[in-house]
Amino acid sequence: MLIWLPLRPSRWLCALRCLQYVCAALAVWHIDWPLALQIVALLLIAAHGRRQAPLPKALLLDQSGLQLIYGQRRVWARLAAQCYCSEYLLVLRVVLEADQHEDVQGRALGRQCCLVLLPDSSTRDALRRLRVYLRWHAQVPTD
Repeated sequence: MLIWLPLRPSRWLCALRCLQYVCAALAVWHIDWPLALQIVALLLIAAHGRRQAPLPKALLLDQSGLQLIYGQRRVWARLAAQCYCSEYLLVLRVVLEADQHEDVQGRALGRQCCLVLLPDSSTRDALRRLRVYLRWHAQVPTD
């Protein structure tokens, strides 16, 4: 079974993140703190909002395993135990693996990361094939 999943940034996820940061900024603004402390908190919220993990360009799943494709670089990964799969949301917890301990655009190999896929993250058919694989064929270790 070969699953090629081209990924694109999700507009829904971007809108939800923007709403999250606006709500956090409004909450800080309404706290009874000195103005200097409120400004520092707002700057921290803005800095955190700009920090975003890079999204792989594609995901390739075949008999040999899972690969995350970042431009010209392919990183082997394996599924972690807690993955969520529904029609409108896929949360894939993966562990990045490779022979060398190098960074992939700020990601340390051997660490867990989460891929959040909404319906506009890829084509409908590719997401459906990935959901079927995760529900019926994935051999995920239990922690």
